[in-house]
Amino acid sequence: MQEGLYKFSVHNTIGYYRDYSGRIKIEPAEAKIAQYIYECFLEGGSPQEIADFLTEQGIRSPKNMEYWKSATVRSILSNEKYCGNVLYQKTYSKDYLTHKTVKNNEVLPQYFWENNHPAIINKKTWDKAQELLSSGKYGKNKKQIVKLNKKFTVSKVKNGVLRGFILIDTSWTKEERDIVIKILENKELD
Repeated sequence: MQEGLYKFSVHNTIGYYRDYSGRIKIEPAEAKIAQYIYECFLEGGSPQEIADFLTEQGIRSPKNMEYWKSATVRSILSNEKYCGNVLYQKTYSKDYLTHKTVKNNEVLPQYFWENNHPAIINKKTWDKAQELLSSGKYGKNKKQIVKLNKKFTVSKVKNGVLRGFILIDTSWTKEERDIVIKILENKELD
């Protein structure tokens, strides 16, 4: 961790996955969800309102649940990984037998690395979100939250037997599926 070589988990981090060589890559469809969360929050939506709206739209949470919790949205908003940084040892296993993790309140050293991986959210936007979170003055603007355009939202399976496969919405027409496949094929060539 001190040398920045430790591979942190992206298993429940929306918008990121590891390729077969272990490098962190951005999953474009999930990255749009993370960007949407930050955008809605900075426009005045509270974490609960954003969570309710994502649930209402049928977008699955990072743990693949049908519903979102405000704590999940807050976690995404406060996670430094979305701006390309990483803070190692935020938590640690207190007991190796039970694997119970606890917050690291300066018990162990923490290591912070900037520009560790590709950023989904730019630093300026992330900093604004942190200021708003710490002030507690969010959700005051009653501007209508705009629906996320999920017409071409696809997701990549991050683990299990189907790891690496792309899930495509079955309600799309053949033309829409062909467009998505063409986009994905061009993306793979990059």
